[in-house]
Amino acid sequence: GLSFSIMLVLIIVLIGVGINSLSKINQNMDEIVNVANVRTKLANNMTANVREVSIALRTILLDKNKTSLEEQKKRIDEYRKSYDEDLIKYEALVTKDKTKILEEISKVKVLCNETRALDNIVFALATEGKYDAALVELLNNARPKVKEWIDNVDLLVILEDKSTSEQYQNAQNVYAKVRFIMFLFGFIALVVAATIAFLLTGSITKPL
Repeated sequence: GLSFSIMLVLIIVLIGVGINSLSKINQNMDEIVNVANVRTKLANNMTANVREVSIALRTILLDKNKTSLEEQKKRIDEYRKSYDEDLIKYEALVTKDKTKILEEISKVKVLCNETRALDNIVFALATEGKYDAALVELLNNARPKVKEWIDNVDLLVILEDKSTSEQYQNAQNVYAKVRFIMFLFGFIALVVAATIAFLLTGSITKPL
């Protein structure tokens, strides 16, 4: 009874270690696939929307006609709406322990408000037919602020890549650890099983 109890305990330990380790590995993989990768995609979408708004403004200044202005205004509103929706989704996926990412989001929000205010000035000047003044405002104020905004959103992507690498490394570490434990307990189980077999055999054959 003692012999089989020892084997049973070893089997239970192996099962417990295996299940716990698989759970941790699955958690890390889930973080990579369903969180980090999604946030990276959203951040890239945000950058694309910012660039499209800048292109729309330049198109207005190049075309210099009312029809183009109205069309580009609709496009700008759509890109801004898409950006805002992506930012909300992105922020919802960020946990409180991701302090660096949260700090960067705060900077991005400030730059978003500042850049849109400058873009609105450019658009207002273009609406009044002051295309030269609008171009000066775009080149001197709006464009540098847009670049700063995009750089900060791109930094979010860099942070996401770093987070993904860390999660993957954590999964690898857990795998290496559980593999070692499984080999160790497997070896112990084999030694114990061989010893039990030897003792049981001896306890039967010796009296006979």
